[in-house]
Amino acid sequence: KKAEGYGFERVMSARPPYRGYAFGHEYLSKPDQTYKVPRDGYFAMGDNSYNSFDSRYWGPVPVENLVGRGLFVYWPFYPHWGLIR
Repeated sequence: KKAEGYGFERVMSARPPYRGYAFGHEYLSKPDQTYKVPRDGYFAMGDNSYNSFDSRYWGPVPVENLVGRGLFVYWPFYPHWGLIR
């Protein structure tokens, strides 16, 4: 999962890749719904944004749960493949 936070105040679910889920889940379950990421949290997004089980489903990741920093992007190959700067 990739995590986005600090600087992202709201995440919109109306358009891809922040589409949300349509089955009544707590976070971003409606197309016009917005969600404010807490200051001490990150919003994790899966690589397959349309079908990923991520923060749109289970909410923000508390900063104390993060154990490291991303080093390498494996997928998608283009244009983001390689070391993370």
